[in-house]
Amino acid sequence: MADDVKQAMHSHIAGLEKKFGKPISYWTDMVLAWNEPKHMVNVKRLKDEFGLGHGHASMVVHLAKQNTSAHTDDADLYAEMFAGKEAWKPLYDALVQLVKEVSSTIEFSPKKKYVSLRTHKQIGSLIPAAKGRFEVQLNLKGVPAEGMLEEMKPGQMCSHVVKITDPEFRDFDDLKNWIERAFLSAEK
Repeated sequence: MADDVKQAMHSHIAGLEKKFGKPISYWTDMVLAWNEPKHMVNVKRLKDEFGLGHGHASMVVHLAKQNTSAHTDDADLYAEMFAGKEAWKPLYDALVQLVKEVSSTIEFSPKKKYVSLRTHKQIGSLIPAAKGRFEVQLNLKGVPAEGMLEEMKPGQMCSHVVKITDPEFRDFDDLKNWIERAFLSAEK
């Protein structure tokens, strides 16, 4: 899994360099020169001033601050992700099995605060967001929110979210349908 994360990171960096014609060091050096401690302030500035997308901008800031999961062992990432939110781990494990039922080609890429679900595109994320909330975020652009599915604010990494407040949640049929739709949408 760690090699997959590094490979995905290298691919993401190559995409940024190709699109904007500047090496990654150009962008990370700029962020460091700004000396702004807040992640989202840096992301917003890269987006507003240079036209970077949210994913590229966030990656640049993480690399500049060296707080990316590419520098961390998977076991450490999971420990950090569930620290103080251990009650969500059984639900997370059940969701992993649910995602695997949708497709064996979906990759799980752990970050510091969530696990990214992707094939060649970002499908969504599994996020133990707080002690009282677990989120399943999905990319379903153009799909109206209904039932458990809520729209997220524009500009986020994903377009929709299912917010789960009960660790005993088991309404997997509806959730599986949304995950399948996100997967099929990414495969187009």
